[in-house]
Parts: sequence; C-alpha cells; structure tokens
Amino acid sequence: MNVINFNDDMTEQQTTGNLKALAKRAGLSGVQIAEQMGLRPETVSRHLNGKQNISIEDAMRYAKILGCTAEEILFQRSMCPIIGEMAPSGIFTHYGQNESKINYLAGPFSFQSYHGAYYCPGWFAKKKTAIAVIDTRPIEKRYIHNQTVGQISLNCIKNFQDGKDVTVLGYPFENSDFKTYTIRRIINMVDAVQERDRKKHVKYPAMEKDFLPDCELVWSVPVSMMIYDPAAMGFECVKDN
Repeated sequence: MNVINFNDDMTEQQTTGNLKALAKRAGLSGVQIAEQMGLRPETVSRHLNGKQNISIEDAMRYAKILGCTAEEILFQRSMCPIIGEMAPSGIFTHYGQNESKINYLAGPFSFQSYHGAYYCPGWFAKKKTAIAVIDTRPIEKRYIHNQTVGQISLNCIKNFQDGKDVTVLGYPFENSDFKTYTIRRIINMVDAVQERDRKKHVKYPAMEKDFLPDCELVWSVPVSMMIYDPAAMGFECVKDN
C-alpha cells in the first residue's frame, strides 16, 4: 500500500485533534491503543500530540481500534445544526434562538452550508431517534420550495388556529386556485395518542383530520434525507464548542 503523509500544518493539527477526540470517545488511553495496535506507546503519543504525521494506513489501523472510519480521523467532520424536533402528532417545533437546545449533526460526508436537521424521536423504532435533513433556506426566507409539491415536507401553515402559524409534516398538494394547498398529514399514530394524553403539546382540534384543506403556506420544504439509525450510519450529535 502506498503511504501518503499529510504535511500541511493545518491538516495535521486537524487530524491530531480528531484522533484525540475519537480516542476519548472510545475510552482508550494512548497506552491501551498502542497495545492493541502492536505499536510502541511513544509512536501513538507522537500521533496524538501532532509530533508525527498520520498516514492513511495509520488512520485505517486506528479506525479499527477506535470503532470509527479513517475519514473521521483524517478530515474535519462536516456538521449541520439541529434546528428542531418532530412530535409524534406530526407538529414541528423550531428551537429558534434557544441555544441551549442547539446541537449539531456530525456526519461521515459533507453537508451544505444551508442544511439543517431535526429530531424524530421514536418515529421508526422505540427508544430510537431518527433524524431528517432539510434545506433551511425556505424557512429563513419564507418561501415554498419548488420541489415540495407531492413530497414529504415540512409545511408552515399561516394562521392555522387562533392566529398562530403551525408547522406540520405531510404531503402538500396545490389546489386549483394556485394559492392554497391541501396537506396530507403524516402521523406516528401510536405515540401521538400517548403524547396527547400527556398533554406535552398544544392540541389542535383540526389535527384530528388526515387531510388539511385550503392551507395558506408561509413556507414549505421537502425532506432531503431521512437517517433512520444515525449511530449505525456513523452520525453523531455533538455540541459546537
């Protein structure tokens, strides 16, 4: 195998930081890693402290020990903000400026700068949280995405009840007046009943319906990607320090 060294100072500093963080996540010390890899502790220490470059071959060996990918060691992780969560009733809560709730989704591939994600707790498997990724530009600029019709989308309905805008998950279909939409809702039915009983969210009587007719939308954006088991796919929710 050809060994490629990364000699750029910024890349090496980044690689070193990644290796340290991944070792910490795995709960392994430099000595323990050295024992499992059959290396001298001094060699691992130099890698951890940025005194010796990490080759692709080194990264692949570290990855097996640390339970990660070589890419996670060699490259800066791409992150996008987690902007809200989807309740079982299909109602979306936007975190807004509540920074205490803002985490970031770190993944094994690059996100675009306009991507955002939201939690879907318990939607597809009990005690597991799926994550959806969307284009946040329609939310920020308040417009209807040109690919939203007929697609699973987040739909912000204007003045839905008591003068309040409400965002729901569903398939939007344009009505014949070309101004309003009918939303075919998507609900996690079992948990929605439990949630209603717990009264964690405002109950909207109209939400008893599978179809919401004549909706004026403030914005709408299709779901770009659904990650059903984030951990298994190499995704992690982190705080941006």
